[in-house]
Amino acid sequence: SYSVVVTNATGSVTSDPAALTLVGSTPYAGTYFGKLGSGGISGDFAATIKSDGNGVMLLHLSSSQTAIIVTDFKVNGDGSFSVNGSVLTAASTPDRGAANASKNSVSSDAGLVTGFLSPANGTILGMIGGYNLSLSGTKITASTSADSAGFYQAPAVNGTTGAVYTLVAADGRALIVAQTDGSLEGGVGTAITTNSFVSIAVTTASGVTVTTTVNASTGAITASADKGPLAATVFSGLRDDVRRTDRLVNISSRSNVSSSELMIAGFVIAGTAAKKVLI
Repeated sequence: SYSVVVTNATGSVTSDPAALTLVGSTPYAGTYFGKLGSGGISGDFAATIKSDGNGVMLLHLSSSQTAIIVTDFKVNGDGSFSVNGSVLTAASTPDRGAANASKNSVSSDAGLVTGFLSPANGTILGMIGGYNLSLSGTKITASTSADSAGFYQAPAVNGTTGAVYTLVAADGRALIVAQTDGSLEGGVGTAITTNSFVSIAVTTASGVTVTTTVNASTGAITASADKGPLAATVFSGLRDDVRRTDRLVNISSRSNVSSSELMIAGFVIAGTAAKKVLI
């Protein structure tokens, strides 16, 4: 443990003891792709784990038009994992982003995913308890990493609901899950790079083509679909390691009001930290 001493002309102050913990790189780091169900006919999944042991997992259950989004995927020291993700369906009304997707879960344990990773042979095996589906996959190996590799969340914009989740591996392989009210689509595609932009298109089992475009230099992503309920929705977001820079600034409104004609203006402040606002 250690303490910090701050000294000035009036004296000194010593902080409470603090502990320093060194965390090594996990042997399970990497991106894994695989199939769901016997013979892999029930859907696809992808998971990525960073060197600090934190990761995400996307599972697209094509046989039931369902997806499971795990934004806090963690692997134990022995390679085992047990995580409970958010379950999304075509009938649910999605919130803005996976962080709030638990509001749409069909049950508290339907998204329970358990399994084991083996660093020796780069495999991942497991079960989706709520659906009694097995999962089996392997670690992606590539000599070079795709510029677009990472996990992206693109919420619907312009007041509509839904989100598109995209996980891109180092070799350019990608799993896309897209949802809006009344539709859930997903599939596996390949990233195609043109200059600094990366395009990924997947055609789902229902014939819908979902296309995402990534700006590799900024980590921004947009998504759209060619038909169905998704076609009326525009999605825009960022890679999960990119800090947002958009700000609510210099916004004002003016209108005549009376007892029968009201005007209501407002905004939402997210997070727990203190913020300065002028009203």
